[in-house]
Amino acid sequence: MSQKALTPAEYWSEVQLLSTEIEAAIVIYYTYEEINRLAVHDKRVLRSLNEDPLFWRTQVHCLQASLFLTLSRIFDLEANAHTIHTLINATLGNLQLFSAAALSSRKMSGGPRPDWLDSFVASAWIPTNAKELRHLKTSLAPHTRRFQEVYRPIRHAIYAHRLMSDEQAGVQLFGGTNRERLQRFSTSSTI
Repeated sequence: MSQKALTPAEYWSEVQLLSTEIEAAIVIYYTYEEINRLAVHDKRVLRSLNEDPLFWRTQVHCLQASLFLTLSRIFDLEANAHTIHTLINATLGNLQLFSAAALSSRKMSGGPRPDWLDSFVASAWIPTNAKELRHLKTSLAPHTRRFQEVYRPIRHAIYAHRLMSDEQAGVQLFGGTNRERLQRFSTSSTI
């Protein structure tokens, strides 16, 4: 697949878009976990949650829905979506952005050439071909597979469309989820 040549600003925009989604997934996940942790470990919090259970059930539902939607935006395989796959393909297809000259230019930021720059660039690892970065796709593959097998069906059947009841989803779909695994899944996705 040929990749459109990107300017540094276009590439940085892709990085920023994905970083925002990853940060959102992490914040949503830990907010959900903290509400649960507080309810279990602090009787005052549990009492407070029980005083207005509909409000808190709504909050937790919104967090859960947001997490599934955000994970979809990160791992979607749609060719024209801004996802982790888009960013990796842009990285593999735009090695000029990682050249010694590009690194020097970024470090100078339009200012005078600093004394330390030549030794910094000389000691930096500079990829010379896309093969040297293929490990990015290889490392991503198990996470993508897990998303496609476990989380995408839930997003599709529950949050994007109502294809089954919550009870059916609990039996058929949520059994494959694991909160600790999801924590590793979402935090290992950081760039």
